[in-house]
Amino acid sequence: MNKESLPPEGSALRKLGAHLAELLDENQWAECERMLFEVVDEQQEALEYKANMVSKALHQAWVFGQTYWRQADSEYTSEHRKSDKTYKKFKTFVDEIQAAILTDRQ
Repeated sequence: MNKESLPPEGSALRKLGAHLAELLDENQWAECERMLFEVVDEQQEALEYKANMVSKALHQAWVFGQTYWRQADSEYTSEHRKSDKTYKKFKTFVDEIQAAILTDRQ
């Protein structure tokens, strides 16, 4: 394993690794197992949260698309102007979802 594939010095993962190494040196296998399962559970919860967020975002994107299509395809210019606003709302929504997915779950 090369150094570039390791987490950065001082990161939570490096600290956990150092702590686990100490515990393993002391033959505290049960404590190591508990800590590892705790990390896995936290990661699973975060993944499920983000998957749920993506599912809701896809549904909302579909709604935006249907609204935009109806407005843009209308024979009335007032609806065409609305489609521009709908598109801007969609772009803002995409940026918000992306930011929410990239941040940690609060």
